[in-house]
Amino acid sequence: MEPILIYNNTVMGGRWGVVGGTNMLILNNIFQGASQYGVRMVQANSRVAYNDLFGNAQAYDATSQSQLAEGMLYSDPLLDTDYRPLSSSSVVDAGIAHYSHNGQVMDVTDFLGSAPDMGAYEYGGGAAGRTKPPR
Repeated sequence: MEPILIYNNTVMGGRWGVVGGTNMLILNNIFQGASQYGVRMVQANSRVAYNDLFGNAQAYDATSQSQLAEGMLYSDPLLDTDYRPLSSSSVVDAGIAHYSHNGQVMDVTDFLGSAPDMGAYEYGGGAAGRTKPPR
């Protein structure tokens, strides 16, 4: 089964932040303001780590709970009107540059600071880090 990599996104509103599958790697994202769940139906060989799940009706459903891993935040990411993090944001340098799980590897190679920011934008820069192709 092909892996699905979801990384460095800012998802605001909607019914769900992300609806999963069985072979996903979900990293360095912000899922905010979903009317039901920030993370839903993420199962089996998937992993959810280094994401901010703030202001959703519920952060995650029972199916996804066992897939949650390290680096999770549940705090206001303090974004400006263009969804870029402010200097005092908890998502600045809170992501991860290298992550491996069940043979899926993600490497973020372009970021400012000591680590990638969570979300679509780097504080003080442009779009969030580029990644090497999965291996």
